Order: sequence, then structure tokens, then C-alpha cells
Amino acid sequence: VAIASRYTGIRYTWGGSTPATGLDCSGFVAYVFKQIGVNLPHQSGAIRAMTTPVSNPRPGDLVYSPGHIGIYAGGNQFVDAGNSRVDTSERNIYSGSWTFIRIGG
Repeated sequence: VAIASRYTGIRYTWGGSTPATGLDCSGFVAYVFKQIGVNLPHQSGAIRAMTTPVSNPRPGDLVYSPGHIGIYAGGNQFVDAGNSRVDTSERNIYSGSWTFIRIGG
């Protein structure tokens, strides 16, 4: 979460995979996890397929909804590259069908 928080304010760019060009949701997650030695694909559904659902999320787990993914920060908050209105930010997990997931079970 500390690494993810460094990138708040980076502009949202569809297909973006680096802070220099902007980030989209899966590009953001892949970029952050690469810094801790975990290589993830740049596609939220492909990331979801590599994970295990959890009912007791911890900060650093992922929050997934079809077509979107972010990093759980705790306390119903997540860090994500949401869209051009919010860019990359830490915010409340908004209503919807979310699954908490963990890399490596």
C-alpha cells in the first residue's frame, strides 16, 4: 500500500502502464507489484485468474470487479487508477460487485 500510495495523482490513461505515460487500473496494479518482484499481466481479468478469493482482506490484497481492479488499503479504502475524473487515488470502495483477492493464496 505504501508503494501504491506514491502514485496518487498520476493521471488516468486507458492502456497506461507507467507513471510517465499515465496508468489504467491493471497497469497501475502491475506496475506496483512489479516493484516487489511480482510480474502481473496488464489486464484485470487475467490478474483475477491468478488469485484466490479471500473473505478477510489485508492491506495489499486486491479488490476486483469485472473490468476493474485496485489495491486494498484497509478500512473500506482502495488505491486505484479509476478514470480521468479521479486519476490514481485512494478512495472508498464504491458500491458494486467486488471480490477481495490475494496473489499466492
